[in-house]
Amino acid sequence: MGLTENKVLLPVGGEPGLRHLVRLFSGIPGISNLILLVKRGQQAAVQQALTGLDDSRLELLEGGAERQDSVRIGLEHLAKDPPHWVLVHDGARPLATRPLVERILQALSDHPSAVPALPVTDTVRKRIGAATEVLPRENLFLVQTPQGFHWKPLWDAHQTAKREGFVGTDDAQLLEKSGISAYLVPGEYSNLKLTVAKDLLLAEVLYSLLAPE
Repeated sequence: MGLTENKVLLPVGGEPGLRHLVRLFSGIPGISNLILLVKRGQQAAVQQALTGLDDSRLELLEGGAERQDSVRIGLEHLAKDPPHWVLVHDGARPLATRPLVERILQALSDHPSAVPALPVTDTVRKRIGAATEVLPRENLFLVQTPQGFHWKPLWDAHQTAKREGFVGTDDAQLLEKSGISAYLVPGEYSNLKLTVAKDLLLAEVLYSLLAPE
């Protein structure tokens, strides 16, 4: 992003993006725990961003060095009284919607791993040495979050990854190593991840279209 501020605290629609997410998940029935994995030294800034959003289910924990470490820390915090299902979401995706979350939850009734994804519409090329070749895009998808999982396979996958020193690009990949493939549900084009500076401008436009009047 080229900024010193934590991107999950950047304003979208006049409020920190993280605040939108806490409000979203707080309003979904059946969610028993809301855990925010926060970078070291960022707890005070996060608490300030969430001022007024009182929810007894909300907890702030210090995250790990990598995303995967943070998810594992959250799971370990829940391990004494584990839930049936777990949703894992990137704080840098502030425009996730309730219908998207509900599609994931519905899919978890029948599948141990459910992931939102969008079909690739652009031509994709793969570099092979000095040459490139086009990949068939019919079976290619762009993966988003929140990703949903049944507790035990997610727990087992993280413990195995820690033991073996494996680092995946997302939690669904950890489950794939144990033979559990992700069930894809329709993602949302508005559910963008704040990665580069121009994404913030796009998020503002999308928020203006999505926000209730």
